[in-house]
Amino acid sequence: MSRPTEKRLPVPDDVVFDILTWLPVKSLIRFRCVSKSWYSTITNPIFITTHLNLNKAKESLSTDNNNNNNNNGYLLYTNVPKDFSSSHELCTAVYNTDHTLTQISAFQIPFSGFNVVSFCNGMFCLDCLTDHGDHIICLWNPSIRKFKTLAPFRLIDYVDSGTLRLESVTLGLAYNSQNNDFKILRLACFYDIIEKFVINWFRIEAEIYTSSTDSWRKEYGVAESWTWTKKCITMNSFYSCYGCTDNGEILMKNANGLVSFDPENHQNIFAIEDARWADYTANSMESLVLLDGGNSVSEYKD
Repeated sequence: MSRPTEKRLPVPDDVVFDILTWLPVKSLIRFRCVSKSWYSTITNPIFITTHLNLNKAKESLSTDNNNNNNNNGYLLYTNVPKDFSSSHELCTAVYNTDHTLTQISAFQIPFSGFNVVSFCNGMFCLDCLTDHGDHIICLWNPSIRKFKTLAPFRLIDYVDSGTLRLESVTLGLAYNSQNNDFKILRLACFYDIIEKFVINWFRIEAEIYTSSTDSWRKEYGVAESWTWTKKCITMNSFYSCYGCTDNGEILMKNANGLVSFDPENHQNIFAIEDARWADYTANSMESLVLLDGGNSVSEYKD
């Protein structure tokens, strides 16, 4: 006589939610196909935020462990394609304690003309050049192969009167943990032509982009309230300076390629000769941000 079939009770939704938040991004992208319920959970903004905050907590703990001698953080860099048929790649490498690099990932960049402006919590801010020569800003999440083209700037690059000219633009990306929002600060430096050959410099306008509203707003700040830190060191000539590591080394590009330089004049040459851009981060994390972007977010395949 056969034994009666044991009825299995479904796993409660809140338990499934908690389990999924501990999984890596690559697994979650695949698991969207398991069921409609799982797809709805993984693409839910609340789940995306919970997963991001949990990853940040894990990476913070990982950074503390790294400081105990595992590694010196991570180096991010983009390479120069060897031929016209190849795409740029964003590479991540572990910066080992012996000053060597171990590459752990590489993502194709879905743009040709671009500059990496900043990155934060797995999100990258890119300044892209269109075929018509216009500058647009994109938020790019390489882990999920999605990007978002931002709304146009509010500040114009010139004034109809013809006396105001744009000198330079600086962009920075940050994450506001209080309201789970990404923000971009755009500083535009203008100069006035008062008379012929008479120039008034140092006119700075600021605007902030907020991802939740997909809009820019002009910022009225007080420059005197900013804090500046300066330290001078002597070094040989170099092409570009990319940033600093937590232990005080400076990442730069010179005639030898990509190098690290410390104030004690010790130079370490990395095995990266074709780096177009590079930066350092104490932790390397992925996120699901932009997964719930809807029609305003574009998806691509490698």
